[in-house]
Amino acid sequence: MEWSTFSGGSNTESAISLQLANDNTVYFTGGTTSPDLGVSADAYQGTFGGTVDGYIGHISADGTQLLHCTYNGTPQFDQNYFVQIDTEGDIYVVGQSLGDYEINGNVYSIPNSGQFIQKFDAELANSEWSTVIGSGNGGIDISPSAFLVTNCGQVYVSGWGGSVNYAGGNTNGLPITPDAFQADTDGNDFYLMVLDEEAEDLVYATFFGGGFSGEHVDGGTSRFDKDGTVYQAVCAGCGGNSDFPTQPGVWSQTNEAMNCNLGVFKFRLSSTSAIAEIDGPDVICPEDEFELLNLSSGSNTYFWDFGDGNTSAEEEPTYSYSEPGEYEIKLVSSDSEGCLAPDSTFITVTVEDVPNIEIGDEPFICSGETVQLEATGADDWEWFPADDLSASDVSNPVFTGDATTELNVVGFTTCGSDTIQLEVVVGGLNISASEDSEICPEESVTLSAAGGSDYLWSPADGLSATDIPNPQASPAVSTTYSVEITTEEGCSAVEEVQVDVLPPPPQLSGNENYVSCNGAPVQLSVSGAETYMWSPADGLSSASANNPTATPLSTTVYTVTGENSCGSAELEVTVQVGEISVSIAADSVVCFDNLFTLEAFGADAYVWQPDDNVLDKYSQTTRAIIETPTIFSVTGIDSLGCTASDSRLIQLFPRAGFRAGNDRVINFGDEITLETFSPFPITWEENPYLSCTYCNFPEVNPPETTTFYASVTTEYDCIESDSVTVFVRGQIYVPNAFTPDGDGLNDIFKARGVDIATFNMKIFNRWGDLVFESNDIDEGWNGGTRNSEYYCPPDMYQYIIVAQEEQGEVFELSGHVVLIR
Repeated sequence: MEWSTFSGGSNTESAISLQLANDNTVYFTGGTTSPDLGVSADAYQGTFGGTVDGYIGHISADGTQLLHCTYNGTPQFDQNYFVQIDTEGDIYVVGQSLGDYEINGNVYSIPNSGQFIQKFDAELANSEWSTVIGSGNGGIDISPSAFLVTNCGQVYVSGWGGSVNYAGGNTNGLPITPDAFQADTDGNDFYLMVLDEEAEDLVYATFFGGGFSGEHVDGGTSRFDKDGTVYQAVCAGCGGNSDFPTQPGVWSQTNEAMNCNLGVFKFRLSSTSAIAEIDGPDVICPEDEFELLNLSSGSNTYFWDFGDGNTSAEEEPTYSYSEPGEYEIKLVSSDSEGCLAPDSTFITVTVEDVPNIEIGDEPFICSGETVQLEATGADDWEWFPADDLSASDVSNPVFTGDATTELNVVGFTTCGSDTIQLEVVVGGLNISASEDSEICPEESVTLSAAGGSDYLWSPADGLSATDIPNPQASPAVSTTYSVEITTEEGCSAVEEVQVDVLPPPPQLSGNENYVSCNGAPVQLSVSGAETYMWSPADGLSSASANNPTATPLSTTVYTVTGENSCGSAELEVTVQVGEISVSIAADSVVCFDNLFTLEAFGADAYVWQPDDNVLDKYSQTTRAIIETPTIFSVTGIDSLGCTASDSRLIQLFPRAGFRAGNDRVINFGDEITLETFSPFPITWEENPYLSCTYCNFPEVNPPETTTFYASVTTEYDCIESDSVTVFVRGQIYVPNAFTPDGDGLNDIFKARGVDIATFNMKIFNRWGDLVFESNDIDEGWNGGTRNSEYYCPPDMYQYIIVAQEEQGEVFELSGHVVLIR
């Protein structure tokens, strides 16, 4: 150790950050509650502002002398977090303030915010400028975790806010820039920002964090390097989440812990940006000059590599290539002062040569055929004559002519044109085949073809031969025969002949039995033939349709005859005529919510509606119950399947307006009188906590939540019922702090309650570790862990209590208790 020393006043100080100056003296900063800190005679702020103030100290290189010292703060809470030194030796601090912190100079600021940045001279006697940053909500938003002033004067700040922060505040409402890495926040995130030289404007700001967890810092390290990259250790994924922002290829994208886990991020807030374009055509000819455009930002020195061995340091050079090919040009843009890391970009340049057209062998095709031509060696094309071509401006048009033709093609590139000729030879073809035909099953027909020297028929199924011009065809099913006809020149074509096999003599199918109920028409239907004739025609809408409508006066048997090209068939269809009528017998007025009888007549089976109000919806006689006037209907079905319906409106006798009273809530051990509402005597269901069974206002004293049931009989001999519930409750109390110092006062933290049947209490530290558990409400926590073997440090701890009252109600309490030593 070279040296060490104390520094401070008569009260409490924190020393949070220090920086080594070029002369090896040390600047340090933090917060103080001392009014006698020993500030310099010419200090910027010579007196203590009140409550807590920020301060900055300057110690000699050998640690023997306090060279300079000043307060900085307001009459409210203020504290410095970090100190930085720029290349001129000026001093910068960042911190928190609940007071009206001064805004001075031409600076970026958000008034009424709880974070400040201030610049002092090296002697801490004068403030160069000061500003406040944040949401402007009048309170502290974030806890600063890193601070940087670059060699070029830019100011970088990193911090975090959210529900875990004891100072309060969150990241909601903090300003961000349009190019932010993360534009949204759940209020529990990190906040990264950059101010330009002398803090005149906000250059960049972004959030960083998950959408559910409360990211924060529990003493982790954080720092900026001089290139503006922040390195941060984070308490992330709290609650067992895996929502911390990660990128592919990192060590882990998953939180394997039950609660918080360590997250680490590296974030570059500033850099140069290299962007290059060509001012000229996309394709360059040899020896043609073109200009390169430099659209880079954040840089002032440049290096061009043209990909052919030549380079340039000009900002926007002019260049040309002597040989055709594809070249990759690289631009590197840099900051000559070294404040920002260099960047690079690439653009590709194609240098094209003059065209040299090539075409393959001259094609031979038969009349009626097509051929796709193919030319290479150019970018744009022109073919002529174009009459028999699919297009005249492509490299590969399709030729569709029927005579030998001489074609010319011209190819163009940016750097010139070339022309070539070709001849397409077309051979003749004159062929024919027989017409399509129809046959009945097991018949045959003669096929024929002409105009060639060779013939090949397919498929072979049903053919007498496949290599003659006129084979016999007797297919089992409709078949399309193809014949390939080849001429003596070698040209060939394919003709097709369709042989349709007609359906066999008809086989009629359809429903043979129908029922006409109460004179209703029925639609008959048969299939399997081409034409139909019904007999007798009486009662039919049509005697020649396959689906006539039948309305016979009595049961009738119809005969239908079906025909097609290959034969006929018959089918008998019977239409039975039936009659049905249904009626309901029931009382017209019944009691509310009391069973009554419904009965139906006139059918063999029944279905009642609404089925929710009857006990048996399929019975001739059923029982029903209603709460409002209801229309009941019944559908009857006879042995033929004919149906008929009837309905009846059932009304209700007037109700008594009986209520057993409102539900009540009492404390355990209390007795109350039930307040009922009834013009009739009330009968109560037996209960040991009732004072009487046949009375309108009984007294009750249940030891637990209990429901009491009652009924009355009206003047219409109707019974009405109701119930009332009496809820019985218990109590529990939890303190919010204790002092386990052995003085006999508030040494134990425990809950107090009455009527508690079961109890469980767990105590967790701020990292989610369980430090104490009790299943007895009278057993409390003395501030120790590991069976009281070690003391827990002063801090805020979380408790979770799950308890059940004697009456059976289960509830959960959670909160925080402060351990004070």
